[in-house]
Amino acid sequence: MSLSRRTVLQLVSGLAISPAASHLARAQDAQTVARQARVATGLLATWQSTAWLGAEAGLFKKRAIDMSFPAIAVGGPQAATGLIRGDWEFAHTGTLPVAEDVLKGQDIVILATPTSDFPNAFIMTRKEIAALTQVNGKKVGVLTETEHNAPTRAYLARHGEGIERVAFTAVDAAAGAEEIRARGYAALGPTDFERPVTMPDGTLSAAKFRTFQWPIEEAPAGLRIFACQHKTRETVWIPQLQQHTNAVKCLRRALVVSPDPARDAAHLARLIDRDVSAGPDGAATVASGSDRADFLFLTKEQLRRRYPDVSLAQLPERGGAGLVLATTNLAAAEKAAGKAAIRTAGGVLVAPGAANGVLLVFVAA
Repeated sequence: MSLSRRTVLQLVSGLAISPAASHLARAQDAQTVARQARVATGLLATWQSTAWLGAEAGLFKKRAIDMSFPAIAVGGPQAATGLIRGDWEFAHTGTLPVAEDVLKGQDIVILATPTSDFPNAFIMTRKEIAALTQVNGKKVGVLTETEHNAPTRAYLARHGEGIERVAFTAVDAAAGAEEIRARGYAALGPTDFERPVTMPDGTLSAAKFRTFQWPIEEAPAGLRIFACQHKTRETVWIPQLQQHTNAVKCLRRALVVSPDPARDAAHLARLIDRDVSAGPDGAATVASGSDRADFLFLTKEQLRRRYPDVSLAQLPERGGAGLVLATTNLAAAEKAAGKAAIRTAGGVLVAPGAANGVLLVFVAA
């Protein structure tokens, strides 16, 4: 027996009436043949895995529902398309694919949606891991291999952690992609994507972005670069989300190690049409523009001389090495870093070994 969307909606409504009604529904279901329901999920994310979690916990079996998952993490558009095609009866995905298909005249509806955000962050892992202490020392990786995340997977395979790429701000990503194409670079994009956002008043909205990338092989000192346009600034730059326990207000500098700082700095300067400023110790700086962060290229030994109080053993010889962050309260930054904090005359340091392979430098704003 197949389970329709209308039947599930009625079942959900009935279960919400009262505890007595829920017991009645289970008693009646136990006397009937198990009803089958096929479900697809768009992403391997907590927001889109509650049906799968419920099935794993046996909640649907208690109500004589035989729920199967023929397609997991197939992507939002594919999940919605399969639903329309009849490959499955339900899809757990975002609202955008559904809205787009409705606008195309397709028969697809949203039965339920969260009314409030989750109060905490979630880590998805194997079901035998039940406590955070069990993931200590484990690696976090890519869930689904695609052509788009191939460079990131390659980076993780080589380094395990660290800074894989750095983002620039784009006012118009489409125009930016055309500009670098005109300069002879095969731009990737622009690409549009979005994620759900719960606004301060409790309403659900979406943060929308458009990005483009420089060619993968154009990576100064092995550091990839891309640019991101915030299409909905009002759902991205939410004041409440800009308050941090370490009191950081901005990124001041990206630290990049290289056996040849001048050459790699010149490479970045060509990509973004900027100049290189040479330092007295042989380090080289490339300004990214306006009041944004600079890129400082230097050898690992030069970096060690600048920060002698911290171990740099886990940094690569070439690649993204650290971030200099401006804070309005160094004491708050030190407290937020906990036992990993190293207080110096110039600020607060956190060693790469305690920060996913990245040297963190907190300085006064």
